[in-house]
Amino acid sequence: MTDFIGVFDSGIGGLTVFSAIKEAFKNENIVYLADTKNCPYGVKSMSEVREITLKNISYLKALGAKVIIIACNTATSTIIDVIENSNNYIIGVIQPTALEALNQSKTKKIGLFATNLTVASHIYDQYLQKATLYSEGCSDFVMLIEKGEFHSKRMKELIKNHVNHIGEVDTLILGCTHFPYIKDEIQEILPGVQMIESGKATTNYLKRYLTPLEKNTKRKLFFLTTGDLTTSQKQITMLNLTFDEVKKVEI
Repeated sequence: MTDFIGVFDSGIGGLTVFSAIKEAFKNENIVYLADTKNCPYGVKSMSEVREITLKNISYLKALGAKVIIIACNTATSTIIDVIENSNNYIIGVIQPTALEALNQSKTKKIGLFATNLTVASHIYDQYLQKATLYSEGCSDFVMLIEKGEFHSKRMKELIKNHVNHIGEVDTLILGCTHFPYIKDEIQEILPGVQMIESGKATTNYLKRYLTPLEKNTKRKLFFLTTGDLTTSQKQITMLNLTFDEVKKVEI
């Protein structure tokens, strides 16, 4: 297939971005790549994730993607230079999400839940210099989310622990595309804090550079995984998503 929107992440997290794009661009073919073989990214080194990310981009480009969305904060943080020189062919989630948080925050005291690697990169700090940013590495959320443990006792304990490490904020960036799956659990502990997700912010950014097709009667949605196909199929069913084709690929 050619002429499609390509979206990728280390697992199911990027499906929160995929879903927003699917609704906004109803006539576009979309290929979602779940790089579950290498999941999670957030505990790897910056150089490892950069190499993996560039391979995934090359793969989607070779398939014929007309634009590629890196639906992963960790991956985005490792190739900011490539994104900035791509003429919006490659779009990451960090800049749109950070700017949305800055725009929405009234006190300019913003919290960030992200993977350890994203936090260590200080990439959000670059876009939020006009705010006070409280960052917390939460890589331990990712694998529980991949297993579907959105509401488990263990998850709630982890959330409480991480919440205790951020200051008084009025806005919290869910700086990993996996984290919207536990948004309600986080909101229970921080009821007065507004949550900023990457999906909506990135989709709004994409609209500035890609005009939606008016009609495509043969629009198709593909799910590709580098990991176990059976596991991916179970995850898709758990999230009540449907694809025209689900298959395993080697990258």
